[in-house]
Amino acid sequence: TAGIAPITADERRARLERARRLMAEHRMDAILLEPGTSLSYFTGVEWGLSERPFLMLISAQGEPTCICPAFEEARVRELLHLPADVRVWEEDESPFELVAGALRDRGLVTGRIGVEGQVRFFVLDGVRAAVARTDLLAAAPVTVGCRAIKSPAELALMQRASDMTIAAFRAVFATLRAGMTQQELSGNMVAAQERLDANKDSKKPKK
Repeated sequence: TAGIAPITADERRARLERARRLMAEHRMDAILLEPGTSLSYFTGVEWGLSERPFLMLISAQGEPTCICPAFEEARVRELLHLPADVRVWEEDESPFELVAGALRDRGLVTGRIGVEGQVRFFVLDGVRAAVARTDLLAAAPVTVGCRAIKSPAELALMQRASDMTIAAFRAVFATLRAGMTQQELSGNMVAAQERLDANKDSKKPKK
């Protein structure tokens, strides 16, 4: 992993600007994301799904709005790679009303909000009830429109990941022998990846 250049804050800002151009092209006033690939792509935040919604609203103008449980606020601010309006909800409050409030603050009582396909139904249902006067539609023209075009930095990371995977397979193939179990082969693959420093993220505690 020596010499790998991570995605920079400047590149994430460029991604947001492209998203806003695509929103204008497809007549969307904002897009709504849950944790997953698109959230990480735009903000650098890696977050697990739980019964407590963590939501990101990227509007056509202004900073993104992050909506999270109050007890997670400090961790969210630490993980964000870009400026954002962080709004928190307590256990007796509705995160979906915070979505509605963020839209109202941007003058979007009515409008067209793109929802990423990974957003869970109970989240979509809650948002729909809270923003009843807005139209909810698929955000794919924006999210896919951004992610499908790889930057030089992304291509370099993808190439390095491919090189590391091939190196690990070569090392594992050299250990093959008659009678080897699937578990032994799998263990050798994990060991090879660890030698290549390819499992850094898997060692982080899951939250």
